Amino acid sequence: MFESAMGRYEGARPHLGTGAILSIGAHALAAVIVFAIPAKKAASNEDEPVVVFQVPPKPAALLGSPGPAAPKPPQAAPPKTPRPKRPQVPILTNEPPKTEPTEPEPTNEPPAAAAGDGATAPDGTGNGGDPNGKPDGVLGGDPNGKGIAPPPPEPPPTSTTLSWTSEMGRPVLVAGPAQPPYPSDAMRQRIEGTVIAQCVITTEGRLRDCRILKGHPFLDPAVNATLAQQRYSPVTYGGRPVSVRYVLTFKFKLR
Repeated sequence: MFESAMGRYEGARPHLGTGAILSIGAHALAAVIVFAIPAKKAASNEDEPVVVFQVPPKPAALLGSPGPAAPKPPQAAPPKTPRPKRPQVPILTNEPPKTEPTEPEPTNEPPAAAAGDGATAPDGTGNGGDPNGKPDGVLGGDPNGKGIAPPPPEPPPTSTTLSWTSEMGRPVLVAGPAQPPYPSDAMRQRIEGTVIAQCVITTEGRLRDCRILKGHPFLDPAVNATLAQQRYSPVTYGGRPVSVRYVLTFKFKLR
């Protein structure tokens, strides 16, 4: 068995040696080609001519050429025109104009005589007082009088009309009918009622300024006629007679 295996190995050995030689030869050829191509490229690069470009220098500035423009001078501001001044208007006042004092003009009159240089005043004229009078007397009075005259009497009180109150005395009828007669027209028509009148009772007891406050057209004429005939005692207030406004009532009733 071992010998048969060795025999197979030896029979396959020449076949493997040829393949290896072919493989080595192929690799060597490839290596020669790879190294030969860069050498040719290097030789071709060395044979190409080199072109050098030189940059010409900048030309110098020509003489007399204008330089950079000078900056313009700043323009001067236009002069300000002065504003016209408003005319001052004088303020009018109500004060009178002031006048400067003027010196008095000299006169040709002689100066007054000083006291003690012999000049005397002229004698005066007039009525002299009574040598028997009194310092506190009245001019033209009686020198034999006994004192000051009594004061004048008080003026009479002004006539004022007051409204009657319970503090005043009630007026009393002293003349005239107390009740007006029953009007015939009112009796015929069977008219009854109350008439209220207001009058002013004077300090003499007379009635004035009468007016009907409440009444009836058939009864009022009889009441007015009665008031014109009545007289009352004066109403007193504070101990003296006064004029008062008094209300009078008259009743009309059929029997």
